[in-house]
Amino acid sequence: MLKEVLAEAGKTSTGAQLLLYTASEVLLGLTDDAAWADPSNDGTAATQPVALSELKAGSMTAGAIDAIKAENNGNPCPTEQTFITSGETLIDVTPFRAENFGMPPLNEDWCALSVMPRSNIFESIDAAERASTSVVLIGAAGAILAMMVLIGSMWLESQV
Repeated sequence: MLKEVLAEAGKTSTGAQLLLYTASEVLLGLTDDAAWADPSNDGTAATQPVALSELKAGSMTAGAIDAIKAENNGNPCPTEQTFITSGETLIDVTPFRAENFGMPPLNEDWCALSVMPRSNIFESIDAAERASTSVVLIGAAGAILAMMVLIGSMWLESQV
């Protein structure tokens, strides 16, 4: 179901991952197949992790969980929505409140985590920033050239 959500999001979700987990670090849903652990390291099929501690080290989702824990004093499931930019990765963790959807309250907090490359959202802004820098440099070069021509013409006028 989580993969269907990503598929419906279109280009914005390219390379993104979703997780659903509890405050006690039980993993309820995961879209990142690269985060599946291979505990035996013998080439047998990887097993789907059932706890956050079983996420494959170095995967995008494991890195996101580490960043969330660092931001929230070791708690992977904050009480309020948290947004973090970690390098070139955007991380958003939101508490899931069952009562907001007409269900009875859960026994423990659940969190929904979305992780995506920064370029999915900021690519156009970054391109505009690079273009504006180029325009400023070209404008400055033009202004300097105009001043040089003006000074040169004034000097030539004074020689006559």
